[in-house]
This record gives sequence, C-alpha cells and structure tokens, in this order.
Amino acid sequence: MNLKRMLVGGALKLFSLLPVKKVILFESSPDFACNAYPVYEYLKNSKKLPGWRFMWFVSGDRFIPSDFPRNDVVYIEPSGIKETLRHFYYRATAAALVMCNNAKYPARKKQLGVFLGHGCSAKNIKGLYPFGDKMDYVLSQSHFFDYIMCYEFEINPEQLFYTGYPRCDDLFHKCPEARQALGLSENDKLIIWLPTYRKHKNQTMEDNGSKGIPLLRTPEDVEKFTKVLEEQKVTVVLKPHPAEDLSTIENINTDRFKIITDEFLSKNKIRLYQVMSEADALISDYSSVLYDYLFCDKPFAITTDDAELYRSSRGFALDLVDLFKDATEELPDTDALCRFAEEVREGVDRKKDGRAEVLSLVARYNDDRSAERTGEFIIKNLKVKNK
Repeated sequence: MNLKRMLVGGALKLFSLLPVKKVILFESSPDFACNAYPVYEYLKNSKKLPGWRFMWFVSGDRFIPSDFPRNDVVYIEPSGIKETLRHFYYRATAAALVMCNNAKYPARKKQLGVFLGHGCSAKNIKGLYPFGDKMDYVLSQSHFFDYIMCYEFEINPEQLFYTGYPRCDDLFHKCPEARQALGLSENDKLIIWLPTYRKHKNQTMEDNGSKGIPLLRTPEDVEKFTKVLEEQKVTVVLKPHPAEDLSTIENINTDRFKIITDEFLSKNKIRLYQVMSEADALISDYSSVLYDYLFCDKPFAITTDDAELYRSSRGFALDLVDLFKDATEELPDTDALCRFAEEVREGVDRKKDGRAEVLSLVARYNDDRSAERTGEFIIKNLKVKNK
C-alpha cells in the first residue's frame, strides 16, 4: 500500500468517528451535468428532504453556477490544508454519495453509495471501477446489461437498480434555447456528432493512430464534407467527448460545421441532451449515447473507419456495430458520411423498425421521469432517517 493511500484511509477513518450529516454529495463530469444533475434538481425542488444540504464534488471552478452556494462546493482534488480537510470531512460524513464518473466509495456502512454512471455498456471498462461491495447500488438501463454490468463493476445483481438514466429526461422535451444558442432556426436541419474519445486527456491510451475527428482525417476530407453541408443546407454540431485531448481536434468551425465544448454549454445555460433533443439526426461511434438517442426515434449513424483499431486497443464491452446493424447506418468512409447528410436533408429514415426493436431491449422505461424515480430510490434507501 503506497503512502498516499495510507494517508487517505487514515483521514477517512478519523472523520468517520463524527456523526453522519444530512448531506447528499453529488459528482459528475463535467461538473453539474450528466445523470447526477437532474437528480440534484429533483431532490432540491421536490422539498422531500427538508433540512438537507445538496453539495457537489467539483473538479474546479469552471462550471460552478453563479447562484450555487460556494460553501456547498467540495473539491475532488483539493489544494491547501483547509480544502483537503473539507474534502475528507464531507466524504466521510455525507449521508449519501451520488457519483457519475470520479467515484468515491462511502467511508462507512452508515453512508449510502450510488453510482449513476455516464453511459451503459459500450467500451470496455473492466478494472476502472472495481466496486465489489464498496458501492451500494449501480444504475443500469435494463436487465439486458446485467451480465456485463456485474462483470465490469465486479458487483452482484442485487446491487443493480433500474430507474432510467436521468439525463435522458431532456430528450423528451423540445429546447428552442439550444437552437438559439447555436444560431439556428426551427427549420434548420441539424445533425449532432458525438464521437467517443480517441486520445484521453489525462492518460496515454494505446496509440493506434486513430485521433481527431473520425472520417475527417485530411484537409481534403474536411473540404468535401463541408461543401456537401453547404449545398444541402445542413448544420453539423460536433461535441468532443469530455475526456478527449482537444489538441487532436482540428479547429474547422464553419457556418455549417460547428464545434462546441462543455464551456459553450455552461455559458449558454443549456445541457448536451437538450441539444440532442433538437437534432434531426445523430452521428456517433462506440458510445453509449447510441442507446440514449433511441428515445428520440430519429435516424443515427455509426462511423466505423477505425473500428478494428479501437477493438484491438481499448476494446468493446458490446459490439455496438453488430447490435445496431438493423437500427443505424454505417459510415465507413467520407463518401458515406456525405450521403448521410444528404439523406437527413431529404428526410430518409430506413431504420425506424430496427430502432424500436433495440430500444425494447436496452431500456426499461421510455418516459421523462427517470430523475424522479432515481431521486425517490435514493430517498427510500438513505440510511439516515429523514426526520
């Protein structure tokens, strides 16, 4: 056991001698987003936990809302003695830890640990979250994923719960503010492109030569695609994965090809899934966002130009290309990418029945009440009495 782990364990044990507080500590990446944020909003607005504090683990100051109390912020990587002590104090005394990405285990049995995750099984994550019995519950979209979830998180089926992904509630509602932020009218055709990361910003993955934007590897590819977008009057909005090393993404913003970031979303006070709800189609690849976009019942496509490279390096939990073969278009090259944009403009939709079949497998619920169900699940399972 290294020195840092010993110090962390010692600090948690020390603060665990203190009483558990009526505090729920949330975490997501980026901060104030993903599955945790809708649950936070539900619990705060429902008034079902009077006298409780709803606090956030944050990675920094970039995404803290201006109206959020600063004394309810706890830094994941604290600097200085004061912030470090606050980190361990709330981590050891909060009644519940509700995590999406940078999972922290409860320090003692009196705390409730809930992992909401940031996407159902797509990429191989075995070994990244070896929860065992350290996490009370892990959210899953449906029983379809039971075996993979138990295998990858090293948990028992009894630790899984099914309330739907809270972030998907946004997909059931229009959001004209999202189009306004993008400078688009209600009638503009919009494709949202959500590639998974090729090069992680915090670590060196196997370098298989697949970096940047799939299918747009050369200036010629970019010119060809953007020309089609102009001709078809279709706008593509590309949102890089939060973990992507942005130095690998070329700045190719045009009137019809826009790259947005988490900073853009935060500044305009909109959420990614609100943009998705406005899109006429989706492009992605080996990402769990494919499961979520099924709720929109709109065309989507998978880029497959580096599928074999990705399979031989990171690997897949599920072969999404095979699972979605009757539900999506495959884009192996730039020509196919251009054709997809043209078909979106023309309203072509060949895979509607296939999407419905996959949705019936991967989603237990098909409504906008996942945040409510998840919030009620947390209230029901709190180990501190709500008096």
